[in-house]
Parts: sequence; C-alpha cells; structure tokens
Amino acid sequence: MTTIITDAMSVLWFAYPRFRWLYILAVLLVATGLIATDYHFVSDVIAGGFLGTLTGYYTVKISKLNN
Repeated sequence: MTTIITDAMSVLWFAYPRFRWLYILAVLLVATGLIATDYHFVSDVIAGGFLGTLTGYYTVKISKLNN
C-alpha cells in the first residue's frame, strides 16, 4: 500500500509542485495508518516508500525522454 501511494504522489510531486504539502500529508497518513493498525511493520513501510518513490521518479524521467 505504501508503494502505491508514494508512487502516485511522487509523480504528482513533479507534475504539480504547488501542492507538495498535500502529497506529503497523504503519504504520512497512509504510512501512519498502516503502522498504527499493525497491518505492516515499520521496515515494510520504509521499503515500500523507497520503492514507490523510485518508481515514480523514473516514470517521470522516462516520460520526459519521450516528449
């Protein structure tokens, strides 16, 4: 779940930088919810955030190469 939200938010981070505070808030809410409800371990949330951020970053970089 963390991978999905950070992937989407990192793409939006580059596309619409004006709302970066909202993207951080969304990621923090999901990560906090996953940890607080014992749905995932902290290490799972950190790893998912890292993977999602990298995926979103490279998605933006690849899409800029095609333009």
